[in-house]
Amino acid sequence: MKIINFSKLKIKIITILAVTLVFTIPFWFIFSNSLLEPLFAKILQIRHDPSMSGGPLIASFYDETNDDNGDGSYEYPYHDLFSEKNLSDIIGYEVYRPLIEPPIWQVAIILSKIPNIYNWESGISGIQIAVFIDIDSKDDIDSENFPIQFEQYKDLNLSFQKNNKPNFMILIDGLKRDKAKLIFNDGEIFFIDMILLESEKKIYLQIPLNIRNIREILDGRETYHYVFSSIQDPLGVNGWLNIRDSASLRSGGGLKWEEGPKIFDLLAPIGFSQKDILSINNTGEDHYIILQPIKVNGFNPNISYLKEKGSQKDSKALSTIQYLIEKVKEEEEIEKKNAEEEFNFKLNSSDDVEKLYALFGLSRFDEAKILVKKILEKEEENPIALAYYGSLVAMEGGKTKNPMLAISLVQKAYIYLDKAVDIILKRLNDNNDQKTIEYAIIVLTNRAVVSSSVPNEIFSKYEIAISDLIKISELLEKEGKIKESANALMQAAILYEKLNKKSDAMAIWLKILGYKDKLAKVELELVKRNYYH
Repeated sequence: MKIINFSKLKIKIITILAVTLVFTIPFWFIFSNSLLEPLFAKILQIRHDPSMSGGPLIASFYDETNDDNGDGSYEYPYHDLFSEKNLSDIIGYEVYRPLIEPPIWQVAIILSKIPNIYNWESGISGIQIAVFIDIDSKDDIDSENFPIQFEQYKDLNLSFQKNNKPNFMILIDGLKRDKAKLIFNDGEIFFIDMILLESEKKIYLQIPLNIRNIREILDGRETYHYVFSSIQDPLGVNGWLNIRDSASLRSGGGLKWEEGPKIFDLLAPIGFSQKDILSINNTGEDHYIILQPIKVNGFNPNISYLKEKGSQKDSKALSTIQYLIEKVKEEEEIEKKNAEEEFNFKLNSSDDVEKLYALFGLSRFDEAKILVKKILEKEEENPIALAYYGSLVAMEGGKTKNPMLAISLVQKAYIYLDKAVDIILKRLNDNNDQKTIEYAIIVLTNRAVVSSSVPNEIFSKYEIAISDLIKISELLEKEGKIKESANALMQAAILYEKLNKKSDAMAIWLKILGYKDKLAKVELELVKRNYYH
């Protein structure tokens, strides 16, 4: 068992485990011997590529490459961390039509590269990106009080056009995995979804329409956007790199006046240049530069971009992506219905093991715990009961607010999970009949789910989850369940990607590609990674 250095991990543990872990998510019918997806989809947080579900593109803007030098004179710090070029180079920005369902407004930023010089779990660091958006063309900000508005930006030395002062801003700082900050001009902060597509050097941001008055954009109005970036210094004020007249190990260089902007790259509208916008000749009375927005034209809200519902099932009339998304929804509805029927049927079984698996599937965990103890009193080495008991103990770790207790409970859970796997694999070697295979799938799935759910930076269990998922895939293939086999392999590939083991992940994706029969959700993940063209 891995020994954890509590003194070094104390702060990180509190940060990660003070929030309830994902074990409170119902264990759905993951433990069914035939249907694997729903729990995996929730626990592993599998998502559709946002470009496939974020609405149609309505505006694209492009910027020069290799121009992350402010007005032309800015330099990166001399420290080796900043030796790479183009750490803050924005090359494009996209705006999508807002959706009613799901209620989101998507924008995307394209970079020369997605840096991660500090090796953060979020996959991005060394750059901070700001997107200010004006949705009502009003003078929302009292210029006299601007320093207390958008607190994260008061030290960047900038101002906005009087009639296009932003309602809110988005901050990409990489501090929270898969999240960016949505900050209103009165200081209220929300976290929104952020998706990195490293292969495309693209960052998708999904703005919820149900926050404040953002939903008003559904009327098709014009909006105005300010997009810029700078180098990130985690020890700097609000994470922004300090810029002086001359560069040093910790500071950028090239600042020409005291109130000069701390912006390395920005998206300039047509008719303006980055150099001119960031120039001392483009300042107001406060000596701050005056940013120029890019205008995003509106759309006709009376014209729907969706086909009538009656024709949505016609795959020939839909794009491959939209067709797959619809198929995924259909599959999930069928799986849910079938699983509930199976659980309710087995709930009345005289076999305690079958009843236990039904209780778990129906999220009746208190009853499951009583039944587990009853089974173990009769047979202390029952692998199914041991596996479920291990999951129950891990779930307790997810509920506690005490991080040290959470760690202790998760470690305790593995005593039961590991023992269950050892027992079932020995039985499988001696007798690989259908019943033993089904039990092995249940046991391995319990450990795979827990291993893929606990924070890997503390417990280092992803490799165990991958091994279990590959074994589950092999067993399902033996049973002739090819779709489910490919689905289990998909989860392993995704975990390899999280570990940044791209070649291992690719080997699995290529193997999945050879499967003739695949679930739509697997097809969608392949399309997302450009394995289909």
